[in-house]
Amino acid sequence: MGRKQRSLLLKRARKSRIVASNEVLDRSRAAACSGNGCLSEFLSSYATKTENEAQLKVGVVGFPNVGKSSVINSMKGILACNAGVKRGITKSMQEVHILKNVKLIDSPGIMAAPSNPPASMALRSLQVEEGGVSAHEAVRTLLKQCDHSQIMLQYNVPDFRNSLEFLTLLAKKRGYLQKGGIPNAEQASTAFLDDWTG
Repeated sequence: MGRKQRSLLLKRARKSRIVASNEVLDRSRAAACSGNGCLSEFLSSYATKTENEAQLKVGVVGFPNVGKSSVINSMKGILACNAGVKRGITKSMQEVHILKNVKLIDSPGIMAAPSNPPASMALRSLQVEEGGVSAHEAVRTLLKQCDHSQIMLQYNVPDFRNSLEFLTLLAKKRGYLQKGGIPNAEQASTAFLDDWTG
């Protein structure tokens, strides 16, 4: 490898390294990771104990938008997998070398069976994504599960009687208005669900 190539590789590595600090990081919310050293140690020791000469491959699976890619990025120390607040960023399987004998496999989110109770489906906003339920219906289900006073404190809204009134107050508070100043409850529903899963 030539001097110029080596210099370029070092520059890229320095740029993409995640450094834990108190400053806001622009691309990764999982920079300061607690426990990745222990997990790396465990995986490394497990890989050396197995008698196979092949690498240990560990799949990271779960519901959409729970941090699978962020865990891998934190363990790798660089942004190896795309990650973000929006659901469904990971579209296919991706292998990432963590240690010389360990690979982590990033996977797209798994979908829950529609036979699950409506409350558990709403908690993950899964029925909304699949078109099974409206965003307002999911918000109504979630609000039934939440402490009323905590919702009022979190969103800084006055007391409300039902989900539609809550969404109207939230829309006014955040400026989600349609023509004529009518509160956009649909946009407020989507924002609430995004807050919930993000």
